[in-house]
Amino acid sequence: MDKIIIENIAFYGHHGLLPEERKLGQRFIADLTLFIDLREAAKLDSINKTLDYAEALKVIEEQGKKNQFKLIEALAEKIIHALFAKHKKVARIILRIKKPSAPIAGQFDYVAVEMERRRDEMIDDE
Repeated sequence: MDKIIIENIAFYGHHGLLPEERKLGQRFIADLTLFIDLREAAKLDSINKTLDYAEALKVIEEQGKKNQFKLIEALAEKIIHALFAKHKKVARIILRIKKPSAPIAGQFDYVAVEMERRRDEMIDDE
């Protein structure tokens, strides 16, 4: 299966266990891999046979900004559902949400969750 990969998508959101995190907000970074058959797009050299990368970015930014979750796990799941709803040609998604400023002791670049979901395994609970 072919892939579209978009890395280091930065957005500002209000997610975290601590009330201060949800009130003040912080920077989050997403890495996205979309599994999609790109043969027809490549053959025809047509944007209509693939998906618009800007639209995928927009979904992540919108979901990250408009929602508020205690866990980045919940944020990632919400984004995945929204991506599947918007992009019907996508068969599988891998999404990593990174939280560079997690309020935990120690030196680290970020904490993250990574989720992998297949369209045919999704339960429509939204």
